[in-house]
Amino acid sequence: MMDIEKYLNNFSKYHGLIANVEIFDSLHVKDKQLRRIIKLYQEKYNADLDCVCLFNESDIEMISESVINHNLRKNIHNGVIPVNILSLNNDYLLRNDIFRISEIATTYLPGDADVRVRYRKHFSLIVKRLYHHFKEKNKNHADYILPLRSAQFVYNNSFSIETDINVVKIHTKRLYSGSNILAVGIDGFDVDLLTNENLVICEGGIVTGFTIISILEKLKSENKIPKKVSIFCVHAAFYGITNIINRALVLGISVEFWIAMTSFAIGKSFYAYYDYEPWRTGSLVTGDVGDFLEGP
Repeated sequence: MMDIEKYLNNFSKYHGLIANVEIFDSLHVKDKQLRRIIKLYQEKYNADLDCVCLFNESDIEMISESVINHNLRKNIHNGVIPVNILSLNNDYLLRNDIFRISEIATTYLPGDADVRVRYRKHFSLIVKRLYHHFKEKNKNHADYILPLRSAQFVYNNSFSIETDINVVKIHTKRLYSGSNILAVGIDGFDVDLLTNENLVICEGGIVTGFTIISILEKLKSENKIPKKVSIFCVHAAFYGITNIINRALVLGISVEFWIAMTSFAIGKSFYAYYDYEPWRTGSLVTGDVGDFLEGP
C-alpha cells in the first residue's frame, strides 16, 4: 500500500501543493497590499483580526481551474488518505439530498429566501446523517471549533444535541486581492479555551483548505498541538483535503476527515465542480455554502 508521503509526492508532481504559509499578528503585517485589505475588512465589519495567514501567490494560482488527475483519485478509496466519505455507502436518500443541493446551487442564486430554505433543508439532512456516522465510529471526547458562518449551521444540526461539551467559536475571513485569495484572517481565537487533547473542526464546505490550514497554523504558533483533529464537513474537495493533510504533516498535527462527499475539480473563482473542465459545462457541488445557509 502506498504510504501518505509517497502519495503526497505524486500529487505534488501533478498539481503542486501549498508549500509556503506565514502567520503574523495582524499588527505586524509588512506587506502594504495586505495591510490595506486588512484595514478595509476591519472598517467593513467593525472587527479586528488576531492573526493573518499569508499564502504564496503562485501556490494559490495553481489551484484555479484545476482537475485532479484520475490516477490520484483512487487514493480516496484505498486507505492511504485518512478520510471517511459517507456518500460511498449505498444510501439513496443521501445521494438524493446531495443531488438536490448541487441542482439548487447550479440553477439559483442564494438571494432568494425560498431557495435558501430548500437548500438548508437538504443540507441539514446530510449533516444529520454524517453526524450519526461519525458518532458510530468516533467515541473520543473532544473540544469543538466553529469557524463561522456555515459551521454554526452544521453544529446546530449535529453536535448541539450533546451536553457538557466545550465549543470555541471563531471568525475567519478570506482576504482577496482581485479574484485571488491572498490570506486568511482569524478573529477571536483564544487557544487557551481549548482543554481537550482531541479537537473537532466543523465546516460546511472545504475547497482550497486555506481556512482549516490557518486554524492549524494558529494552533502550532501557540504551541497548542492536539492529539488528533477530526474535520467534520459536508463537502471537501480532493485538493483541499490533500493540502490540509500535507500542511498538517509539516506542522506535526494528526488529522482525519469525516465528510459526506468529495469532488475533483475547482473553477477559477474557487468553487468546487463535479465534471471535467467544469467551469465550461459542469455542475457546482455546493455553491457558496455560507450564503445559502444564511437567514432564519
